[in-house]
Amino acid sequence: MPIDVDGVTVFIGRRNGMPRQMVWAFEEDAYQAPDLALLSPHLIGAPRGVCYDESKRLIYFVNSDGTIAALTVYRTEEVAAWSRLSITDARVQSVAQVGGETYLVVHCNGQTWLERFEDGLFLDHAITGANEGGASEWGGLSHLIGKTVTATSAGVVVGTVTPDGAGIIRLDSDVTQIIAGLTFLRLIAPLPPVFLQVPERRAGQHWRLVQARFMVHETQSLGVEIGGFVYNLLPQREGQAVERVPSPVSGIAVLRGGRWSDGTDQTPPWRIWQDSPGPLTLLGVEQEIAIVT
Repeated sequence: MPIDVDGVTVFIGRRNGMPRQMVWAFEEDAYQAPDLALLSPHLIGAPRGVCYDESKRLIYFVNSDGTIAALTVYRTEEVAAWSRLSITDARVQSVAQVGGETYLVVHCNGQTWLERFEDGLFLDHAITGANEGGASEWGGLSHLIGKTVTATSAGVVVGTVTPDGAGIIRLDSDVTQIIAGLTFLRLIAPLPPVFLQVPERRAGQHWRLVQARFMVHETQSLGVEIGGFVYNLLPQREGQAVERVPSPVSGIAVLRGGRWSDGTDQTPPWRIWQDSPGPLTLLGVEQEIAIVT
């Protein structure tokens, strides 16, 4: 069904299955229906469900392959940013908003589950628990039998274990609270650079990344891959004990250096490649590139 997003009707086109928005064009005195996924059609695959989370400014489109195409939209600022969400070992069947919460019907391991997005967990298929006296054994993970489960407590990974036949995990030490689930990968990559100031022929135009500046907000860790190696730009350990939980950082992390490209390589100059559970908010990236033609 069509949905309302800030007074604009968003719907799925009948002919090509692309999401569109119906807006009134005063210049032409008529309605128009521009394609919302004009720059990201590869993220859309025959959507069969849609809902809008107004608090997070996100439109979720459930694709037929079980993934989710998420659109961050700020109409007044003319911001429309796409990303793809996939849940570990599962296929999303539908999505809905109930009471301000976003719920998913998920098919996994031959079963159908009802899950919801929850800030602060940073794990898939996660459960939470608390014990004032502390405990090393925690149950409730029968849905993840045979999987490698990551357990965190107070922001620290306290174990990577496999639940037994009863859905119980055993940690090396007692903890008073726990979040346990499956880790997921966060992958962010830029488009290959396009140099308008040089001839259109790309061959023979050598370039390399001099530095990239990553603007982050309240982020604990940041791993960036370049040239096949992952560099941990955060946490910054200066003056901080290694055993302590790294404090969230708001600021700029800098990555320097990169290999030369002959202009025909379409590999991104860098990629954020991170599977550690924790907050990661990327506000923007500035790139400095050297060119030799």
